[in-house]
Amino acid sequence: MVIECSDMGTGALKIVTKKLNDVVRTIPDTGSLGSTYLDPLQSLESYFVHGLAVVRHLVNSARPVNRLPPEILAEIFSLVTESAALERLGGPTTRELDLTQIRRLHALPSVCRYWHDVALGTRSFWPAVWFAPKRRGEVIREQEQPVHIHTPYPLEKDSSGPLSVYFSHSCPRKAKALLEKYATRTRELYLFFTGQVADTDDVSALLDALETVAGDALEHFAIRLCIENSGPRRELSLFSGCAPKLRSLAIEIGNLCPINTAFPALTHLVVSYAPWTLDTLLDLVSRCPRLEHAHLVWAPGSLASQALQREGRDRPKQQLQLGTIVHLRHMRRLTFTLRVRESVLCAAIDAFMSRLVLPPSCHVYLAPHLQDLNSKFIKAPLAAQFMLSVLEHWPSAPSAPSAPFTSSSTPPGMESENARVRIPRLRIDFDPNAELQLVHPRGPAAGSLTLRSCHAPAASIVREMLTILRSSSARAPFPSKSEFEFTEGTQELWVRAQLRRGSGDLEGALGLLRALPRLARLVVAGNPAAILQALALAAASSVDGIGDAEGEAGAGARVAVCPALDTLSVFVYSRGDAQAVRGTLVARARMGCPVRCLVVPAPLPGAKNPVTEEDVRALGELVEELVVVDTKGWERVEVDWWTGRLREACRGNAALARNLRCEWPTWEYVGCTK
Repeated sequence: MVIECSDMGTGALKIVTKKLNDVVRTIPDTGSLGSTYLDPLQSLESYFVHGLAVVRHLVNSARPVNRLPPEILAEIFSLVTESAALERLGGPTTRELDLTQIRRLHALPSVCRYWHDVALGTRSFWPAVWFAPKRRGEVIREQEQPVHIHTPYPLEKDSSGPLSVYFSHSCPRKAKALLEKYATRTRELYLFFTGQVADTDDVSALLDALETVAGDALEHFAIRLCIENSGPRRELSLFSGCAPKLRSLAIEIGNLCPINTAFPALTHLVVSYAPWTLDTLLDLVSRCPRLEHAHLVWAPGSLASQALQREGRDRPKQQLQLGTIVHLRHMRRLTFTLRVRESVLCAAIDAFMSRLVLPPSCHVYLAPHLQDLNSKFIKAPLAAQFMLSVLEHWPSAPSAPSAPFTSSSTPPGMESENARVRIPRLRIDFDPNAELQLVHPRGPAAGSLTLRSCHAPAASIVREMLTILRSSSARAPFPSKSEFEFTEGTQELWVRAQLRRGSGDLEGALGLLRALPRLARLVVAGNPAAILQALALAAASSVDGIGDAEGEAGAGARVAVCPALDTLSVFVYSRGDAQAVRGTLVARARMGCPVRCLVVPAPLPGAKNPVTEEDVRALGELVEELVVVDTKGWERVEVDWWTGRLREACRGNAALARNLRCEWPTWEYVGCTK
């Protein structure tokens, strides 16, 4: 039953709210109330009393239950089943489900036909049929009946109701007959065989069943099979070549290659450890026109790796785009793990990205893993080449190269999107497990490009990228390098710094910041010593022999690093951090490039030499605007604490949200089993 208030009561409450807002606007900033404001307050009181009187005498009007949308009913049903039934389950192989306790609940599907139809579409209502051993290690032989049938509600009486079918730990010999028995009712099918399979004939019978069983009603399908027991490679036409309602597909078996099956409604795809050719992998992706989330682990075999190495050596990069181009217009997140040797890494990513067309809002997550014996992680030079290879095929890449940016070119911020790749927001992680993220410049729904799994500082990767782009000797492998002067347009930088005051760390920080002349907002977490020291230096100065040709040529003028810096956010934890921030602010003010806004946390307990409120106020005297983030409820200190807390604090702090206009996309990383 839905209870609704009448329009009369709603209108009375709206009048009270409006009057209250009017009175608040007339109150002066001092907060004192004189005789002038007594009349508005008395009027507000009378309206408030009148509104309460109206609400007190309201009669609730009942609405029929069929006015509730099916989505709301399904959510209510899911909450009921999860709290009442599924929490008592405790796992299918540990104990039986006590159906008597569940039947004491309200039989929601029995209320009316409308509720019954909605319940049939709610996943938590579907009975779960498990084909699994009762004890771990027990192999089921000639088992025709399921070990457990879990039916949370009276849907088991409906022979046409949906089912969730699970095969676990072993493969029954009569799998084909069992699958065909439940084919018309199966909405979810999960095949998890992580242990030793008793007989290869059982595997063949299972794969035969997957080819012939009808998949008209199937919505979710996942299969995991031991590589060592899976036998030779086999191409399958799943579900007789048709799965019109399938929404998620997960394949974690190396030798199983689905072919000739269309997935028109598929939105989630997981392919783990696929020793296929690139054409086979992209053929599967091309048969999913509405794909939104994909996690692909590509491990090309020896023959495919040799072909990639031969093509990358003998053919120009423009001719590597062989085969059909796959357009993924609905793709939102693409996680791509590449398992190859170091010699074919760039050729493999070139071949993969050149065949895909992604929307600008797509988030691309790259995790290359080398199969070389000496090193499992890519170093900075190779990572730089890898990132540039990806950028050439990124959605914002222009169709034709353009001239590099010069002082006489178009004014900053007015460049055409067809002129070059502009990355206004850049996220760099100085952690040993480097994470480098580039954010697409188009609109609030901006996509991103993230690189992980390399034991090289991200600043070193960026410097190597700049070296390649500016080097005349790199024109052959990177013919369109002038398109990727992304640092020229970078306006935001979020840094997770583990840097000290050593010359090596200072060199990395100084080399990075010098390449960001338009940087306006900088967020630093962790130890900010090297970053702050670099900000206090002049671009033409030399520190321990550090300097470039451009800086030495203009040594006559002392220009601050990042002259456009407007907002600085620093995690000030100790008094030493506060002194470093103070020195940076004073130095930049003397060079004529002062910081306008400073964002720091409120004093935190626990440090050896904690910051005091006097220290924070002293920093505020050096800037026009000081934003102090409340630290109430911060129970522990972590390296990436500051950047994570800033996003939360922006919601309730208007000044902070105004100065930090960066909203980073959140990532849901899907782990790889192999």
